[in-house]
Amino acid sequence: MFLVRTRTKNFRFIKNINIYANTKRNTELKKMDDIIEQATENRQKEYDKFRSYFSTIVDSLCENKQQSSSSSFPNISIVSDWCRKMLDYNVPEGKLNRGLSVVISYRILCPTANENEMNQARLLGWCMEMFQTSFLLIDDIMDQSITRRRKPCWYRLPDVGMIACNDAILLECFIYQLLSEHLDKHPCYLNIINMFHKGFRITSIGQCMDVLTEKSLNCNKNHGILMENNFENFNLERYKEIVAHKTAFYSFVLSIRLALYLANFNDENLHLKIEKILMDIGELFQIQDDFLDCFGNPEQMGKIGTDIKDGKCSWLIVRALKLANEQQRLLLIKHYGHENDENLIKDLYRQLNLIQEYQHYHCQTLAKIIENIEQFQQQQQQQQSDKLIPIKLFNEPLTHVLMERDC
Repeated sequence: MFLVRTRTKNFRFIKNINIYANTKRNTELKKMDDIIEQATENRQKEYDKFRSYFSTIVDSLCENKQQSSSSSFPNISIVSDWCRKMLDYNVPEGKLNRGLSVVISYRILCPTANENEMNQARLLGWCMEMFQTSFLLIDDIMDQSITRRRKPCWYRLPDVGMIACNDAILLECFIYQLLSEHLDKHPCYLNIINMFHKGFRITSIGQCMDVLTEKSLNCNKNHGILMENNFENFNLERYKEIVAHKTAFYSFVLSIRLALYLANFNDENLHLKIEKILMDIGELFQIQDDFLDCFGNPEQMGKIGTDIKDGKCSWLIVRALKLANEQQRLLLIKHYGHENDENLIKDLYRQLNLIQEYQHYHCQTLAKIIENIEQFQQQQQQQQSDKLIPIKLFNEPLTHVLMERDC
């Protein structure tokens, strides 16, 4: 049974930032409360069926492996057994946000969908979860991570090791196998295939940009080189490019655009308008995540932040370098990226009033996003089309930036 974490216990809603007049702020907060409540109800309704459908996905993939074997390949069954183990260990253990987003969005777009149609959405949702898992397997190897989702990373298991690289490729193959077997007759089949191709390409580019930016700093620091130009790539333009490619597209755009195609919304201009709003939400989400990595409560987050010691190109360091005086800048350059200097960097952030700046930025940006959503709704109503996008399509992604974990 899916247990929804209550906002009062685990989250602090953004009510204490005195930016708007009281009347307007209260109106906005009521609107946000409604969004959170609706999104929570949608997750409750869909979670159990989505989670239970995973066994159908695994059976489909692994039984097909066995059926495809012949007398010429009698040992192919060992691959089937391995794939079942790999899928069960890695795919269904997370929060399932991206997969559920596909299902919830499709339900909103097609409220009268029958069970067979909902199963297509669930299948597409699990394709999204396999998409994410394929990147996580590689990320853990690149970062030499120890645990993932409170258990040992897959590659660290004694019988796995570097075969995890091949498993990441298998996960991508499984996506296209499932789509070809179950959605090949869908009118938007090619659109769905192309969205996954685009997702893999964009996310891989973002991962590369992120690693190269971090490497340009740490490589020089490991050789004792502490120069101003080590941080030349730590600027807002580079940061926004990394976020757009690595996080915003696959975490917020991909799942909802897949649901749109599954629901036969294939107007490209409509997709691009929705994508623009979702990319803005994704960028704000990453800025919020950067802030919480530094100033969040580890108990509420379930992890200890590492951006400072890892030398990440985060929103905080980008803003700090922009706002710092000469002395503060020299301290940032000298100590950022060192494990034992995290408190010094945090003190510099506080001196630069980055907590207050973040709160101000978050509130203003959120208000602008909601304004853009309302404008999108008004534009739709003016068109007087029979096939309108329900405005609550944005509720699920909005919840990720409407709530903050205790700081």
